[in-house]
Amino acid sequence: MSDFTNELVRLGELREKGLITQEEFDAAKAKLLGESAGAGNTVGPPPMPPSEPPQSRPSAIRPPPSDDIPPGIKGWSWGAFLWNWIWAIFNNTWIGLLALIPGVNIVMIFVLGAKGREWAWKNKKWDSVEHFNRVQRKWSLWGIWLVVIGLVLAFLVFAASLLFMGMAGSKMSETDFMQAVPSTQTTDASAIPEDAAAPMSEESATEAVVQEAAPVVAEDAMTDTSEAVADASSGMAASEIATDAATEQAAAEQARQQAELAKIKAESDAAKAEAAKAKKAALKAEKALAEQRRRQEEDRRAAEELAAQQEQMRCPYSRDQPLTCSSHGSKTAYCDWNFSACGNPRLSKKESKTTCNGKVNWDPDNNQIIVMDGCRGQFVPVQ
Repeated sequence: MSDFTNELVRLGELREKGLITQEEFDAAKAKLLGESAGAGNTVGPPPMPPSEPPQSRPSAIRPPPSDDIPPGIKGWSWGAFLWNWIWAIFNNTWIGLLALIPGVNIVMIFVLGAKGREWAWKNKKWDSVEHFNRVQRKWSLWGIWLVVIGLVLAFLVFAASLLFMGMAGSKMSETDFMQAVPSTQTTDASAIPEDAAAPMSEESATEAVVQEAAPVVAEDAMTDTSEAVADASSGMAASEIATDAATEQAAAEQARQQAELAKIKAESDAAKAEAAKAKKAALKAEKALAEQRRRQEEDRRAAEELAAQQEQMRCPYSRDQPLTCSSHGSKTAYCDWNFSACGNPRLSKKESKTTCNGKVNWDPDNNQIIVMDGCRGQFVPVQ
């Protein structure tokens, strides 16, 4: 592959990564084509001068010009809108600090949401468009989570406020109800009898009758007023008595419940004490049974040992029941003898034709009599 093709491939890779713009790519391509056409009838494209590595080209390390934004950069930025001045600091967009000024911040957050992505692309170095979009997407996600958490906290605060207000209102209603006093109504005692409306030209006797009737009417009115006041007082007293009765009933019910709880607790404590006592008695009985079994086992073993000792101490041989031990030919005979119970044996009667002198021996360690060389005889304990 020629240098011309290699250079075109390299420029295409830089354009795809966003390190150069489309205009720069077209200009470089036109330049390469012009140099190739001016070479005349040379075979193949002319040799290209050695190109600088991508990292040494100015267009590969600086963002595109301010008047040219790559596709996929423009758009609304939720990260800049929701985080505003915090987003501006991390994206080198210092104009976003205007969001800290009261009054200006309301307008500035919308400006950041609309133009923030373009400003961030121009003010900060990015590896590629994909890198830029990936970082801005993270800012947007964190901004949305910030809004969601804020709404949840606001809802919780609002619900708690409603709950506290309801509790306070119910307490105030109960207090007002307990302190309410029925109003008394008074009647007007200045009732004027019909006779008082008579004309002034009546006789003095009629005026006297009217004057005598007026105190009676006033007295009746005062009596009615006193009865109304008494009724109101009795109603208030009845309400107070009902309230006191309800309070006493509630106190009695609470005292009854407390007494029941105390009774249940006492019964539970008594049951626990009985259970602990029964458990202790069971452990004690089990321990006594184990001790009894141990003693019975010890007694059984002692009886067996005593019987064995008595069996060992009793000699089964005597002059009437001697032990016969015989050796046939040159074979040696071994006969059991209880040395601890019978003592040393002695030859009481020789049954063989051959002599037994020097042919009888015994082994006290193994409780045996040894007879050799055809000696046969009867053995009894030494008296």
